[in-house]
Amino acid sequence: MTGYLAAIMYSTFFDVNLFTSPTRLGFVAVSQMPVIYVLGTKNNVLGTLIGQGYEKLNFLHRFVGRLVVLSVNLHALAYFAKWSQEPGGIAPNMEPKIIWGCVALGCMDVLWLFSISAVRQTYYNLFYVSHVVAAIAVLVATFYHMPWDMPYVYISTAVYGFDRLLRIVQTRIVTAQLHAIPELGATCIQIPSVNAGWRAGQHVRMRVFSTGMGVLGWTESHPFTIASHASEEGLVLMIKKAGDWTTSLYDIAQGSDVSEGGSGSRKVKVMLTGPFGGPGHAIVPSFSGAMLVAGGSGVTYALATTQEIMQKSAEGASRTRVVELVWSITDPAGLKPLLPLFSQLLSDARSTYTTLRISVYYTRALTSPDALKMFERLPPRADPLPPAAPRLQKLLEGVADRTAGSGGVDGVTGVVVGVCGPPALGETVGRTVRSLDRKRRKAVGGVELHSE
Repeated sequence: MTGYLAAIMYSTFFDVNLFTSPTRLGFVAVSQMPVIYVLGTKNNVLGTLIGQGYEKLNFLHRFVGRLVVLSVNLHALAYFAKWSQEPGGIAPNMEPKIIWGCVALGCMDVLWLFSISAVRQTYYNLFYVSHVVAAIAVLVATFYHMPWDMPYVYISTAVYGFDRLLRIVQTRIVTAQLHAIPELGATCIQIPSVNAGWRAGQHVRMRVFSTGMGVLGWTESHPFTIASHASEEGLVLMIKKAGDWTTSLYDIAQGSDVSEGGSGSRKVKVMLTGPFGGPGHAIVPSFSGAMLVAGGSGVTYALATTQEIMQKSAEGASRTRVVELVWSITDPAGLKPLLPLFSQLLSDARSTYTTLRISVYYTRALTSPDALKMFERLPPRADPLPPAAPRLQKLLEGVADRTAGSGGVDGVTGVVVGVCGPPALGETVGRTVRSLDRKRRKAVGGVELHSE
């Protein structure tokens, strides 16, 4: 980013007086429009080349966008200041091409204003609609502003149009079954008709067509990490209540009609787009060891990845010998609905050469002394529920030691550490990986961190 900023500043300020020749600011701004559109698309060309999802590059999209907005505003202000000193002022200079430039300026300012974090998080629909409309309008206005803008507009339009076309291809409308999970305060969505086409760690964007979502609820599309591996059982999502939209979805699941969906489920039509993101070029089953750390609803990523490793191990297509799944939750009751799945994973691991350990930690004080009675007989290789945050450094050292001791498959090929959960958890895991001693890191062939 520093090098990019230096290049932009050099291009803007070298050998020019911006007060008398403000065109340079416009040149620089327009030349960066294709960069903004490349970084802002879901099917990110740059992300595909370097193995990163669009969400990992979004900070670059915002950074370049802010530089362009600043350049465009300085470009306009410099011209207005210059014209204001001429006979007749600004009005005689307002030709059609200048008016189109003012329209482009307004669109750029709208894009910046409604993308401020406070606005985007509080009024997401307003952000989304304004972003789409302004992003298209700015291309039209820039096209009619100056002839030398056209090549950049053509490139930006092609990038944006290609992304939209791919997203249409990636979109399907299917029937989903909704189940409420009161212990987790979450909704489980099962879509049996979608059973292939994604990797563990990827996510889809979902829109729900139901009157229970509110008048405009069907217009909202939200991203959710896939909680299952590609299999005949279909795609599974676990969505925690975290706002009005997810609460409405949970309420629909709670009001399930047994006769309609069977076994307490509710059937609704949903629109899925994706998958997006994921581990990129990293192939998790190619590592000799894996440590998957999840916080709360982030267990969806850990479940899908563990299932994928177990499936590959059963097929003899995995190098992974050691897997450690670490889940931190606030209330131990949240473990109850996932116990059958954990038991199945542990049972599957016993029939392969992969050793699986599952550790669950709870961080909230118990409200009843009987809260842990249901967990007195946990499955084999499932650790008891300690009332504390996980000691990640000790756990990672244990994974490294066991991986090095396993010898791997045709040698040890490294340890991958995956994390999904609150930002603070991601930072803690990052520090843990960086602080692993050199001897252990060398013994396992390196440690790679993936943050979902």
